[in-house]
Formats: sequence, structure tokens, C-alpha cells
Amino acid sequence: MKKICEKLLVFIFVAFLSLSMILTAFVNYNGIIGSLYENKEQLFDYKTSFQTISSAYGENLYMQKEYSDIYGSIQSIQGKNAVWGQSVSNPYVVGSDGKLYNMSVFPQKESREELETEYSTIAECASRISDLAEKVTENKGKFLFVQAPERYNYDYVKLPLPQAKPQIDRIETIDKYLLSDSNVHIINLQKEFFDDGIDYKSMFFKTDHHWTIKTAFKAYQKICETINTDFGIEIDKKYFLEDSWNFKTQKNSFLGSLGGRVGAGFIGKDDIDYVFPKFKTKYTKKVSRVPQMSIANGGSVDLKGEYTKAILNVNSSDVIYGIYVHPDVAEVLIKNELINNKKKILIIKDSFALPISAFLSTCFSETRMIDPRYYKDGILNYIDNYNPDVVLLVCNPLAYNLDFLSFD
Repeated sequence: MKKICEKLLVFIFVAFLSLSMILTAFVNYNGIIGSLYENKEQLFDYKTSFQTISSAYGENLYMQKEYSDIYGSIQSIQGKNAVWGQSVSNPYVVGSDGKLYNMSVFPQKESREELETEYSTIAECASRISDLAEKVTENKGKFLFVQAPERYNYDYVKLPLPQAKPQIDRIETIDKYLLSDSNVHIINLQKEFFDDGIDYKSMFFKTDHHWTIKTAFKAYQKICETINTDFGIEIDKKYFLEDSWNFKTQKNSFLGSLGGRVGAGFIGKDDIDYVFPKFKTKYTKKVSRVPQMSIANGGSVDLKGEYTKAILNVNSSDVIYGIYVHPDVAEVLIKNELINNKKKILIIKDSFALPISAFLSTCFSETRMIDPRYYKDGILNYIDNYNPDVVLLVCNPLAYNLDFLSFD
């Protein structure tokens, strides 16, 4: 009976895919032609022509989401723990922790030359962080480097396909370079969470590469405690005590970036938490209209109101990780109108910082966020002009590269 059901599902999948391909030719005709034109050199080379045509169809496939869901469901019913993404060289697998992993991001066996290059890159990253911290100190501010934990940990997670064990611990290595710099305060959250006995499996979503909102809240608490202890800036404990916040869990509603590649039917959806204060709040928020432009150069979208309107829309039907503050853009400015400490915080960040920034906005009169991937007007100059009291650099270990850690 099981084999009959599997064959029936495969037949339905093939029929759906055939229909989707036919409809794609009519509905997305212009997109296919445009893609083929952009890659015309590969199209007229017999070695790459088939792949070029396949890619053009794949990029413009009609009902792509439905296709992914059916495909993922079939693989799940058949008991598969690995599925293909956009190509056979890009598999998505389920680890021993029940989470999805994209195998294309894992290193192959590294040569001595590759290892030396990576060590050199991390050394340069550390140098740039030191320069950033020195600039903050010159401006009478405090600098804190917040290291998000690594989602894949070889000692805790086993994957069903062979891959090389990372030969460089990026968190540990960059810490060694920065250890002697008195301007740099570091929170190694991976170590902190392990020391606190937090279950490794609970730190991250199963369908997305980000940490869960509850994990981000724990990181926020660590940051506040460090600022209070090491920086001499008093943050009232009511702002970061768990009892001061509401935690609303929306079950099986979030499909992350990894899950979107293979369909919700393969591994299901995640729960997501809406975390918002019990105390009163009032905000004005400005967000770049164009992701690659600063507020000054690209205009801004203004939002006003309490936390659940300006910072987190708890009634949003669009359940994405970027419901906290805003999906990644060059610059965000948040003014807290109900706090009297007159302190300003600048958060230089990747997407891991979105929920943290939302929580921190309750503690400071002004919170600004800069994303080096989009902001190209010079972060060191920005600090000179803004003079924040606290600067956080918040990112995950995959962001320890020269493109992201560029502040000039």
C-alpha cells in the first residue's frame, strides 16, 4: 500500500511539474526570454546550453512555491533526509538535531594554502574591528563586539552527507587576535550559552539559518548586563527582565529561507515568538526607502506609535524574521520618546541583530542600525558625526569576511 501511495504521489508531482512548465512558457514568457538573452553566450555554447535553458525555466517557474511543497512532501514520505536545492551540487539535508542545512556552505578539505588565506583574512578582520573600536573610544564611546553562536557545530550535530570538519574555529581565532585590545569588549555568546546550560538544539530555527527569537532575547539580556557592569551606563533592569515582556508563540507559522528552498512539506514549519513589552512605549522610526541608500540620501519611511506598531507588528500576516524592526536595509533610526536617559546606541549589524535591536530600543533614547552590506557612505565617518554612547558590532561567524567588515 505504501509503494502504491508513493507511486501515486510521484505521478501527481510529475503531472503538476509538467503543467507548471507549460504555464511558465505562457505566463512568464518575457522573464524566460530576458534570462536567455542575459546568458546568450552560454546559450550558444553546446556545453552549457542545456543548463542555461534549465536555469531560465527554473528562475521563472510558475507556481514555484507549490512545486517546492509537493517535492518536499514526497521526499518526506519516502523517508529521505536529503533533497536537492537549485542543483545536485547544492543539497539540503536534515541534521541529527532535526534542522535543515545547506551543504554548499560547508568547507571541503582545505589545503595548507587555503588555511593560511583564511587565517590571514581573519587577522585582517580583527585589525578592522580594532580600528573601529579605537574610533569609538576616541569619540568617548564604548565598543562591544557581540558574537552570535555558530549554527552548525561539528561536536553537536551530525549530517547525513560527508563533509570536512571545519579546521578553523572562526570565533575562537578572531578572539585570540582581539584579546589584547583594551578598546574591544567581547561577548562570546556561544560560550556564554553553553556555560549557562542552554540546549544547543533550541538556539536556532529548523527551517532558517537565524537564531530563534527567544535565543535573541537571551543575547539581549547578556548585552544589557555587560553594558551595566563594564560600561558604567545604567540600564534599568525592568527593561531586560523576562517578567517585563510578553511572549506570544505562533505555532507552525514560520517557513525560513532554508525551508523555502525545499518546501514546507519536507520538514514542516517553525514556531515563532512575538516578544513585546508589558510597559508603555512610544516611538518614531525612520527606515531607508531604498535598501542600498542611507536615510539622508534615499529618503525614509516614518512610523509612529507604540512598540507593537512601530517596532513589531504582532498582527502582521506576513510571518518573516524581519517582522522585528524591518528587513535588512542600509540604515534605521529609532527614537524612544518615553525614556529619559539621553543615551544613544549604534548597532553595526547583520540580520542576526534585528530582534536584539528591537529589544534594545526600549533601553536607549535613540537606536540606530547600520548594515555594512548596504551602507557605503563610511561607518567611521558616521561615528564621528553621530558620537554614540555605545557601539555594538553584532554578527554571526559567517560574516567574518572583508566584504562585511568594511568600515572606511
